[in-house]
Amino acid sequence: MAGFRGVFAAIVLLTTSPAVANDAVESISDCLGPYGYDPVAEDPRRCIGLVADPCLNAPEGAATLSMTQCIGKETKAWDVILNRDYKALITRLDEAQTEKLKEAQRAWLTLRDADCAFPHEFVRGSLSRPMAAECFHAHTAERVLFLRRYINFLEW
Repeated sequence: MAGFRGVFAAIVLLTTSPAVANDAVESISDCLGPYGYDPVAEDPRRCIGLVADPCLNAPEGAATLSMTQCIGKETKAWDVILNRDYKALITRLDEAQTEKLKEAQRAWLTLRDADCAFPHEFVRGSLSRPMAAECFHAHTAERVLFLRRYINFLEW
C-alpha cells in the first residue's frame, strides 16, 4: 500500500505546477468561504470538482492519464486546504482534544489509503489509476469539510 501511495503522490506532483495548485487552492477556498461561514446556507460539497470537472469535461480530459492529472490537480489543492484547516483546528484545542484529533487523523489516513488501494485490485488495469485518484480526491475533500464543521462551530 505504501508503494501505491508513493506512485499516486508522484503522479500528482509531476502533473501539477505550483501556480496551478495556488489557483486551485484559492478557487476552492473562495468557494468554501471564511471560517465561521454558515454551511447550511450553501452546501459546501458544491466546491468539490470545481477545478477537476472542467478539466475532465474538456476533450483532452478523456484519456486515462489526463483524467488522473485533472483529478490530481484538485486533490493537491484540497490537501493544502486540509493541512491548513487541520493546523487551524489544532490551535483551538486543548491537549486532550489535540491528541484525540491526531488519533482520528491517523485512523482516517489508514482508511483512505485502504479504500484508495482497492481500485487496483478491483479493475487491475489502466482505469484503476483515475479511479484511485478520484478516491483520494473524494476522501480528502470530505475530510476538509468534516474538519471545517468543527472550526465553523468554534467561530460562531
